[in-house]
Amino acid sequence: MHRDSLGNEQLITPGQVNLMTAGRGIAHAEDSESAAGGRLHAVQLWIALPDGERHRAPAFRNYPHLPSSSSGGFSVRVLAAAPSVTPRAAEVYSPLVGLDLAASGPARISVPLTASFEHAALVLSGAASIEDEALTPGTLLYLGSARERLALTCEAAVRIILVGGAPFGETHPVVVELRCTPRARDGAGGAGLEYRAAIRRGPRSPSPRLTAPEATGLHLRPGQVRKRAAST
Repeated sequence: MHRDSLGNEQLITPGQVNLMTAGRGIAHAEDSESAAGGRLHAVQLWIALPDGERHRAPAFRNYPHLPSSSSGGFSVRVLAAAPSVTPRAAEVYSPLVGLDLAASGPARISVPLTASFEHAALVLSGAASIEDEALTPGTLLYLGSARERLALTCEAAVRIILVGGAPFGETHPVVVELRCTPRARDGAGGAGLEYRAAIRRGPRSPSPRLTAPEATGLHLRPGQVRKRAAST
Protein backbone atom coordinates (compact mmCIF):
# COMPACT_ATOMS: atom_id res chain seq x y z
CA MET A 1 0.00 0.00 0.00
CA HIS A 2 1.35 3.42 -1.03
CA ARG A 3 0.39 6.52 0.95
CA ASP A 4 1.84 9.96 0.40
CA SER A 5 1.59 13.58 1.44
CA LEU A 6 -0.32 14.46 -1.76
CA GLY A 7 -3.28 12.46 -0.45
CA ASN A 8 -2.77 9.43 -2.68
CA GLU A 9 -3.49 5.96 -1.34
CA GLN A 10 -2.99 3.03 -3.70
CA LEU A 11 -2.77 -0.72 -3.23
CA ILE A 12 -0.42 -2.22 -5.79
CA THR A 13 -1.19 -5.71 -7.06
CA PRO A 14 0.89 -8.14 -9.17
CA GLY A 15 1.61 -6.89 -12.67
CA GLN A 16 1.11 -3.21 -11.83
CA VAL A 17 3.48 -0.25 -11.49
CA ASN A 18 3.27 2.59 -8.99
CA LEU A 19 5.33 5.56 -10.19
CA MET A 20 6.14 8.28 -7.68
CA THR A 21 7.96 11.39 -8.85
CA ALA A 22 9.64 13.07 -5.89
CA GLY A 23 10.48 16.29 -7.75
CA ARG A 24 10.95 19.14 -5.28
CA GLY A 25 9.81 16.97 -2.38
CA ILE A 26 7.29 14.34 -1.29
CA ALA A 27 6.76 12.24 1.84
CA HIS A 28 5.40 8.73 1.43
CA ALA A 29 5.01 5.36 3.10
CA GLU A 30 4.87 1.78 1.89
CA ASP A 31 2.74 -0.38 4.17
CA SER A 32 1.30 -3.87 4.14
CA GLU A 33 -2.45 -4.08 3.65
CA SER A 34 -2.61 -6.59 6.50
CA ALA A 35 -1.58 -5.77 10.05
CA ALA A 36 -0.31 -9.34 10.30
CA GLY A 37 2.26 -8.67 7.60
CA GLY A 38 3.42 -11.28 5.13
CA ARG A 39 5.84 -11.88 2.30
CA LEU A 40 6.33 -9.24 -0.37
CA HIS A 41 7.89 -9.76 -3.79
CA ALA A 42 8.49 -6.53 -5.70
CA VAL A 43 11.12 -4.53 -7.53
CA GLN A 44 11.83 -0.93 -6.60
CA LEU A 45 13.67 1.10 -9.24
CA TRP A 46 15.04 4.61 -8.69
CA ILE A 47 15.06 6.91 -11.71
CA ALA A 48 17.22 10.02 -11.43
CA LEU A 49 15.50 13.02 -12.98
CA PRO A 50 17.48 15.01 -15.54
CA ASP A 51 18.65 18.47 -14.46
CA GLY A 52 15.72 20.22 -16.13
CA GLU A 53 13.16 18.15 -14.18
CA ARG A 54 14.82 17.83 -10.77
CA HIS A 55 12.62 20.44 -9.08
CA ARG A 56 9.33 19.72 -10.82
CA ALA A 57 6.11 19.26 -8.86
CA PRO A 58 5.83 15.91 -7.06
CA ALA A 59 3.37 13.41 -8.49
CA PHE A 60 2.05 9.87 -8.17
CA ARG A 61 0.31 7.55 -10.63
CA ASN A 62 -0.75 3.90 -10.66
CA TYR A 63 -0.50 1.92 -13.92
CA PRO A 64 -2.82 -1.12 -13.65
CA HIS A 65 -2.62 -2.20 -17.29
CA LEU A 66 0.82 -2.31 -18.87
CA PRO A 67 1.63 -3.20 -22.49
CA SER A 68 2.78 -6.79 -22.87
CA SER A 69 3.64 -9.34 -25.53
CA SER A 70 5.13 -12.83 -25.83
CA SER A 71 7.92 -14.32 -27.93
CA GLY A 72 9.97 -17.51 -27.85
CA GLY A 73 8.42 -18.70 -24.58
CA PHE A 74 8.97 -15.37 -22.79
CA SER A 75 6.27 -12.95 -21.71
CA VAL A 76 7.46 -9.35 -21.88
CA ARG A 77 5.82 -6.56 -19.88
CA VAL A 78 6.89 -2.94 -20.45
CA LEU A 79 7.22 -1.38 -17.01
CA ALA A 80 8.33 2.10 -18.02
CA ALA A 81 9.20 3.92 -21.22
CA ALA A 82 9.06 7.31 -22.85
CA PRO A 83 5.56 7.82 -24.37
CA SER A 84 7.07 8.05 -27.85
CA VAL A 85 8.61 4.58 -27.36
CA THR A 86 5.75 2.65 -25.76
CA PRO A 87 2.35 4.23 -25.06
CA ARG A 88 0.56 3.11 -21.85
CA ALA A 89 3.78 2.24 -20.03
CA ALA A 90 4.68 4.24 -16.93
CA GLU A 91 5.61 7.71 -18.21
CA VAL A 92 9.11 8.97 -17.44
CA TYR A 93 11.04 12.21 -18.04
CA SER A 94 14.11 10.93 -19.84
CA PRO A 95 14.63 8.39 -22.66
CA LEU A 96 14.62 4.96 -20.99
CA VAL A 97 12.89 1.61 -20.86
CA GLY A 98 12.21 -1.04 -18.23
CA LEU A 99 11.12 -4.58 -19.15
CA ASP A 100 9.89 -7.51 -17.05
CA LEU A 101 10.64 -10.80 -18.85
CA ALA A 102 9.33 -14.12 -17.51
CA ALA A 103 9.33 -17.73 -18.75
CA SER A 104 7.79 -20.83 -17.19
CA GLY A 105 10.18 -23.26 -18.89
CA PRO A 106 12.84 -23.47 -21.60
CA ALA A 107 12.71 -20.30 -23.71
CA ARG A 108 14.74 -18.15 -26.05
CA ILE A 109 14.26 -14.56 -27.15
CA SER A 110 16.13 -11.85 -29.04
CA VAL A 111 15.12 -8.52 -27.51
CA PRO A 112 15.37 -5.42 -29.75
CA LEU A 113 17.32 -2.60 -28.08
CA THR A 114 17.93 1.08 -28.69
CA ALA A 115 21.60 1.29 -29.66
CA SER A 116 22.12 4.71 -28.05
CA PHE A 117 20.94 3.40 -24.65
CA GLU A 118 23.06 1.81 -21.95
CA HIS A 119 21.48 -1.44 -20.72
CA ALA A 120 21.71 -3.74 -17.73
CA ALA A 121 19.98 -7.01 -16.78
CA LEU A 122 19.11 -8.51 -13.41
CA VAL A 123 17.82 -12.06 -12.86
CA LEU A 124 15.20 -12.03 -10.08
CA SER A 125 14.61 -15.78 -9.93
CA GLY A 126 15.88 -18.84 -11.75
CA ALA A 127 18.89 -18.77 -14.05
CA ALA A 128 19.44 -17.47 -17.58
CA SER A 129 22.10 -17.05 -20.20
CA ILE A 130 22.48 -13.49 -21.42
CA GLU A 131 24.71 -13.13 -24.46
CA ASP A 132 26.13 -16.58 -23.58
CA GLU A 133 27.01 -15.48 -20.03
CA ALA A 134 25.33 -17.44 -17.24
CA LEU A 135 23.57 -15.25 -14.72
CA THR A 136 21.86 -16.10 -11.43
CA PRO A 137 19.92 -13.90 -8.98
CA GLY A 138 21.80 -11.13 -7.22
CA THR A 139 24.14 -9.94 -9.98
CA LEU A 140 23.52 -6.92 -12.19
CA LEU A 141 24.99 -7.46 -15.64
CA TYR A 142 26.00 -4.17 -17.25
CA LEU A 143 25.73 -4.45 -21.02
CA GLY A 144 27.05 -1.08 -22.14
CA SER A 145 25.66 0.60 -25.25
CA ALA A 146 25.81 0.20 -29.05
CA ARG A 147 23.64 -2.94 -28.93
CA GLU A 148 20.69 -3.44 -31.26
CA ARG A 149 19.54 -6.83 -29.89
CA LEU A 150 20.04 -8.95 -26.78
CA ALA A 151 19.91 -12.77 -26.73
CA LEU A 152 18.29 -14.33 -23.63
CA THR A 153 17.89 -18.07 -23.04
CA CYS A 154 16.81 -20.23 -20.11
CA GLU A 155 16.30 -23.93 -19.43
CA ALA A 156 13.71 -23.53 -16.67
CA ALA A 157 11.45 -20.90 -15.11
CA VAL A 158 13.10 -17.50 -14.83
CA ARG A 159 12.30 -13.83 -14.30
CA ILE A 160 14.53 -11.03 -15.57
CA ILE A 161 14.43 -7.25 -15.31
CA LEU A 162 16.03 -5.42 -18.24
CA VAL A 163 16.60 -1.66 -17.94
CA GLY A 164 18.13 0.82 -20.33
CA GLY A 165 18.36 4.51 -21.00
CA ALA A 166 20.22 7.33 -22.64
CA PRO A 167 23.32 8.38 -20.66
CA PHE A 168 22.76 11.76 -19.02
CA GLY A 169 26.02 13.07 -20.43
CA GLU A 170 26.44 15.32 -17.41
CA THR A 171 29.83 16.25 -16.07
CA HIS A 172 28.83 15.24 -12.55
CA PRO A 173 27.28 11.77 -12.17
CA VAL A 174 24.43 10.80 -9.89
CA VAL A 175 25.04 9.18 -6.51
CA VAL A 176 22.58 7.71 -4.01
CA GLU A 177 22.33 8.49 -0.31
CA LEU A 178 19.39 6.69 1.32
CA ARG A 179 16.37 8.58 -0.08
CA CYS A 180 18.37 11.13 -2.05
CA THR A 181 19.76 10.95 -5.58
CA PRO A 182 21.93 14.08 -5.74
CA ARG A 183 24.42 15.03 -8.38
CA ALA A 184 27.98 14.43 -7.25
CA ARG A 185 28.67 18.16 -7.51
CA ASP A 186 25.98 18.81 -4.89
CA GLY A 187 27.54 16.46 -2.37
CA ALA A 188 25.57 13.68 -0.71
CA GLY A 189 25.82 15.45 2.62
CA GLY A 190 24.17 18.56 1.19
CA ALA A 191 21.31 16.53 -0.25
CA GLY A 192 20.88 14.74 3.07
CA LEU A 193 20.67 18.08 4.88
CA GLU A 194 17.99 19.24 2.44
CA TYR A 195 16.06 16.01 3.01
CA ARG A 196 16.18 16.29 6.80
CA ALA A 197 15.09 19.93 6.66
CA ALA A 198 12.22 19.05 4.31
CA ILE A 199 10.77 16.32 6.52
CA ARG A 200 10.95 18.62 9.57
CA ARG A 201 8.85 21.30 7.88
CA GLY A 202 6.55 18.88 6.01
CA PRO A 203 4.74 17.60 4.10
CA ARG A 204 3.90 14.69 6.37
CA SER A 205 3.48 11.01 5.63
CA PRO A 206 0.56 9.21 7.31
CA SER A 207 2.93 6.52 8.63
CA PRO A 208 5.76 6.68 11.20
CA ARG A 209 8.70 8.65 9.86
CA LEU A 210 12.19 7.28 9.31
CA THR A 211 15.13 9.49 10.14
CA ALA A 212 17.89 9.93 7.59
CA PRO A 213 21.32 9.16 9.08
CA GLU A 214 23.91 11.89 9.36
CA ALA A 215 26.29 11.98 6.40
CA THR A 216 29.06 14.03 8.02
CA GLY A 217 32.41 12.85 6.71
CA LEU A 218 30.79 10.45 4.27
CA HIS A 219 32.19 10.50 0.74
CA LEU A 220 30.14 8.67 -1.87
CA ARG A 221 30.94 7.92 -5.46
CA PRO A 222 28.93 6.34 -8.27
CA GLY A 223 28.60 2.58 -7.74
CA GLN A 224 30.49 0.05 -9.80
CA VAL A 225 28.75 -2.86 -11.47
CA ARG A 226 29.90 -6.40 -10.75
CA LYS A 227 29.97 -7.78 -14.27
CA ARG A 228 30.00 -6.50 -17.80
CA ALA A 229 29.25 -8.37 -21.00
CA ALA A 230 31.28 -7.67 -24.11
CA SER A 231 29.45 -5.60 -26.66
CA THR A 232 28.44 -7.34 -29.86
